[in-house]
Amino acid sequence: MLCAVTTLVLSTSAAVLHGPARDARTASSLAPFTAKPSGVSEGVLALRGGVAAAAAADCRDHTTEWYGFYCQPAVLEKSKRHMNSAICKEALPLWDTLHRALEEASAAPSAEASAAQLEAARKLITNHKRVVADMTNPYALSQGQLRRLPVSALADCDAAMREVARLLLGGSDAAAEPSADAAASWVKACKYLDARLQLSAEEAPGRAADMSPEAGAALRAALREVASLASSR
Repeated sequence: MLCAVTTLVLSTSAAVLHGPARDARTASSLAPFTAKPSGVSEGVLALRGGVAAAAAADCRDHTTEWYGFYCQPAVLEKSKRHMNSAICKEALPLWDTLHRALEEASAAPSAEASAAQLEAARKLITNHKRVVADMTNPYALSQGQLRRLPVSALADCDAAMREVARLLLGGSDAAAEPSADAAASWVKACKYLDARLQLSAEEAPGRAADMSPEAGAALRAALREVASLASSR
């Protein structure tokens, strides 16, 4: 499935499963830096492809000097543009179906999906655009230590997250399986969100947890099941 691009209003500094980040180092508060951060060689910059590539890899857990150097206005704008436009428009009806299933399951709880699974499903389904855009953002401004997927994998990431949501809702419908070409992207997408998930305020001071520990455990179980399925392709 090819992904069309549409426009959404999303925050580049938001936690993908929660809401706006409360981080003192948000991009809007950064003073501009024109000098290269101390301790960073020109060779390192060259290997990383310059400012744009480095923004995806290194705008996390560094000094304000480092953060301000890489997060230049041009990079910030590219990140915002990606988060506002990276979406599989053709898949929106499938997400609508999952959302209806979520509301039905929430209205009439059953043994097929626990309360924790439904909480995790709601977070993923209602934030799916942001989740998929974040995991394919080449100009990401947070958690740069995580390896994101290329924009070309957007459709595969979206499909993997739909399968995760299906499992969280009880997995009563037929399972989706990735093609051989898409399987690697499914695995990487699941591993990315597993690592991206924040389940306590202590993990990222100033930012609320994405969901309860119980819901987080349910989401991680579903992510790992989908990754295992894809790995076997």
